[in-house]
Amino acid sequence: MHTKEEKLAAFGRLLDTMDELREKCPWNAAQTMETIRPMTEEEVYELSDAILKGDRPGTAKEIGDLLYHLVFYARIAQEEGSFDIADSLDKVVDKMVFRHPHVFGPLAGTPTSAKEIADTWELVKAKEKDGNKTVLSGIPDAMPAILKALSMQEKARGCGFDWEQREDVWDKVSEELGETREACGEADPRHMEEEFGDLLFAVINAARLYGVDPEAALSGSCSKFRRRFNYLEEQTLKKGRKLTDMTLAEMDAIWDECKALEHCRHYNPEQPEEEQDLMASYEKKWIEFQSSDPDYLSGLVERYVQAGLEDFNADDGVPVSLKALLYGRYTYWQQPYPTAEGFKKWYLETYL
Repeated sequence: MHTKEEKLAAFGRLLDTMDELREKCPWNAAQTMETIRPMTEEEVYELSDAILKGDRPGTAKEIGDLLYHLVFYARIAQEEGSFDIADSLDKVVDKMVFRHPHVFGPLAGTPTSAKEIADTWELVKAKEKDGNKTVLSGIPDAMPAILKALSMQEKARGCGFDWEQREDVWDKVSEELGETREACGEADPRHMEEEFGDLLFAVINAARLYGVDPEAALSGSCSKFRRRFNYLEEQTLKKGRKLTDMTLAEMDAIWDECKALEHCRHYNPEQPEEEQDLMASYEKKWIEFQSSDPDYLSGLVERYVQAGLEDFNADDGVPVSLKALLYGRYTYWQQPYPTAEGFKKWYLETYL
């Protein structure tokens, strides 16, 4: 890691680079705050994406890109005579010092918890000079809706307006779900939009109360849907067909196959790639057997659970390929379910 002096030198280099570009590059010289703003939004999303992926090198890069934009705005303001980067830095430092009296003020050294700080955050902000006139006035109208809802709920919580017990929120979710279904029955577009909005707001609130980032959760679901839909499309093309020619039942079968393959890999993500591929092939063959003769497969599980897995070596008329498949699956799944009975339990819960 770098020393404080090295960090300051790096920031100074960024300022020097901005000055040179603004003075010597025609494109940079032509930019205004308004023309940069859309690009800044893109950079924020790219930073968020890198964080969600756990990509630390990518996060470092995107932080740098965003810092460049912030310095760009300050340089433009400096040319206008409005403010410069030092003004911006002083404002944020002064604000943080004021909002943390337990660190910098008369309460320094007083024992306090993160919850106590969060619970009084909005009340402390309301006392700031030149602060927001109302609790919610600092939330931009242009903010994405999920983030806006979450921010409003957090600010309300900071003033003590929140559920006493997080479990209580489920009654609200159920209430909003019922009202949404009623609105859909009325077929009134405006009323449906209103109730869907209330339902989404309640679900976001529930996620917040349980410590789940709704944006990250929804982003993960979108990635999962993309991955599974891509698999569906790939498998359909391999069969020489088009999605539009497939029945819903046929598409569901491929979709479930993808889910099962993911489930197979999920338990041991540190496996070597070739081992993952082997287990994926086991899973696919297992699905084929399950589809063709589930009773036979279930009977084998029962039989080997009772007789013991050493019975695999017996000449009992069971195809060697199926024995290999069953044994391969057992030896793979014995990590989460170390006994034969546990394997049977997993099989019955998952496939029957």
